[in-house]
Amino acid sequence: MSGTHPNGLSMSWGHLIWTHVRQLPPPYQIAPLSYNKEQNGLAQEWPSSALVFMNPPYSRPLLRPFVEKLAEHNNGIALLKNQVDNLLFQEVIFPKAKSMIFMRHRIKFLQPDGTTGSPFFGSVLVAFGFEADTRLRQSNIKGKYVVLNR
Repeated sequence: MSGTHPNGLSMSWGHLIWTHVRQLPPPYQIAPLSYNKEQNGLAQEWPSSALVFMNPPYSRPLLRPFVEKLAEHNNGIALLKNQVDNLLFQEVIFPKAKSMIFMRHRIKFLQPDGTTGSPFFGSVLVAFGFEADTRLRQSNIKGKYVVLNR
């Protein structure tokens, strides 16, 4: 399966679960299985073979549990704030992730009304597991690819 997210990320994913805070409007169904806030992706059982792309909630009580679940799943990519000095990066991401891309440009989000917006911070894509690392490395996303663990 291929998909283009409204922010311009485009990759060929294969079997994918998409976890996101809100439901994307049509035509942005980029995964055969997706969870939003109402479906609580954190509480769902993720198929072991699934490659996960996750845009987790950035609130302090929810962010770490989502990233820890992805690290345990060990086959997925998380879209995160570029805040490498925080404990999440120091205690979870740096020891467990395979790689990351510091994205060159700010991403754009599609709002429910069709308008776009950008965050006030840079973003990083973090890969957990061999397949996710391979896809991230081969993605042609502009930025700096960094190997963390082999």
